Amino acid sequence: MAKGALKGDIKNHFQYRLWVYLLIAVAGWFAADLLYTVTAYRPPAERKVDFVLVQGGYPDTEALSAALSASALAWGQAYDPTLEEVGFYSISYSGDSNADIYGAQVYLVRIAAQEGDIWILPENLFTQLHVQDALMPLDDFVEQGLLHTQGLDLTNCVLKAPSEQTSEDGAPLPPDGEEHLYALPVSGLKGLEEIGYQTQDAYAVMMGYSANPQTSAAVLDWVMEHLKEGLPEQEEIA
Repeated sequence: MAKGALKGDIKNHFQYRLWVYLLIAVAGWFAADLLYTVTAYRPPAERKVDFVLVQGGYPDTEALSAALSASALAWGQAYDPTLEEVGFYSISYSGDSNADIYGAQVYLVRIAAQEGDIWILPENLFTQLHVQDALMPLDDFVEQGLLHTQGLDLTNCVLKAPSEQTSEDGAPLPPDGEEHLYALPVSGLKGLEEIGYQTQDAYAVMMGYSANPQTSAAVLDWVMEHLKEGLPEQEEIA
């Protein structure tokens, strides 16, 4: 075969087969990324504190994490040396499952998978979770000095314990037990407002399945304190 013809065949091969090589490269990248995702180390639930922000829209949890995660972890480790991670995540869901089917699905799947220790959400979702007995009372953490409530309006946060009875159709009856503190208001936390989270009538709650509730309470208290005056710079709280 002539040298010129060989060069031409090679050129045509790469010209017409380029998409094949690109597809192979992309597939290889996805395979490597999937392998990393599957095999990457993840701290067990009892060694991390995860915050989940729920609301219609997309608050900038990346900015929140960049400002707080490292310092919150360092502070949390002073209380609990086994703590390995503090994370911030979001779900775009207003609470209207008819208008936001996808958001409702993500919300329910996260809860079913028992993900997230501290959830920050609007009042309608807070009420639903309380009635369904999904929340952990916070009274003991206040008594232990892990949570500070001075200056907070707890009017809508102290509620009767959920009923253990259900109606004929299986729905839980209205709460009728002793009163407990089930949430902390986040209204007016400037740091949350700066990342696009609407704080009016929103609350921070602890999920009943949290594997490290005391550490989660301590970290929640620290986070709320450092969000009062706005989203802090890392060097200010390191």
